[in-house]
Amino acid sequence: MSMDSMSAYLTVLPVIPVVIDPQWVPQLATPALRTTLPPVTHPSNTPADTLDAFIAPQAPTVSKPPASKPARKPTSKIDEWVLSRSKPLYMPEATVPLTRLAKQIATRNGIPQPHKVMVVNKPFYNAAAYGNGTVIFHLDALKQAKSPEELAFVMAHELSHVQFEDVKAKRKRQGIAAGAVVLADELAARVFRVRSLVKSLGISLLAPIGSFQWAAFMERKDEARADTNAIRLLSRAGFDTDGYVTAFENMTRNKGKAKWWRQLEWKIYGENHPSLPKRLQAVSQAASQQTALRESRPAMSPAEWQRLKAAAALVGTADS
Repeated sequence: MSMDSMSAYLTVLPVIPVVIDPQWVPQLATPALRTTLPPVTHPSNTPADTLDAFIAPQAPTVSKPPASKPARKPTSKIDEWVLSRSKPLYMPEATVPLTRLAKQIATRNGIPQPHKVMVVNKPFYNAAAYGNGTVIFHLDALKQAKSPEELAFVMAHELSHVQFEDVKAKRKRQGIAAGAVVLADELAARVFRVRSLVKSLGISLLAPIGSFQWAAFMERKDEARADTNAIRLLSRAGFDTDGYVTAFENMTRNKGKAKWWRQLEWKIYGENHPSLPKRLQAVSQAASQQTALRESRPAMSPAEWQRLKAAAALVGTADS
């Protein structure tokens, strides 16, 4: 081999390893090549010393369940005032397991957690959600409940109201209804020149009935949605959904115990809940569409359930 061909070979030879990494063959890489070629680095921005660094398997990414939104903070002064006058009870035997149940349902569904869970000393089988995210249970609901799964259904129903902000929408509709009454009076007096006392009283009576019947109709739609959504929340959280059966039995038995003025209000303005047979039919259909669970989680332990029922039995229900 001649000297010219030897020099050409030595000139071309270092190019091949340098293109991969100059550090592998430092004795062959010239200073000029080290400065002109960019260094090859590991994808994690650290120098790669061996070829294994390029083919090392990456750690698998573990998918996490959707994080639950933080609990709501009290923002409504009206809610705080109403709750302060609702005869709250100090009953940790009930509020502790109910709060944990609410957080489990909310966390496993990625919906807002309740701000607080309270027990109030009120009669009738009932529960309610407030605009600040507080969920209350009437004492009679705890006394009449047949199982933890029944309270889980009631809790999921109220959490649906918190999820969809139904209380806020309800207050907006009530404001619109009240404004419609004022507008009707003004139109009657100024535009249509209604001067007759009888006609004026007629408008004053018909306007609130019509506007508040509309508000009650929209509220019935919210309640129907909360019923079916409660089944979905319980199923996704892994809880038994059969508690709705005894819940509706208790609601049917308690409906006739409402005060006379409340029943009169329902007849005039319309009930703010769908009829119980319609609600039961819709919930039964929603429950049949859910995939049956192989093994459901208990809503409460047997010891927690016994302590809750014993604490509720010791307190006398106040009349209201």
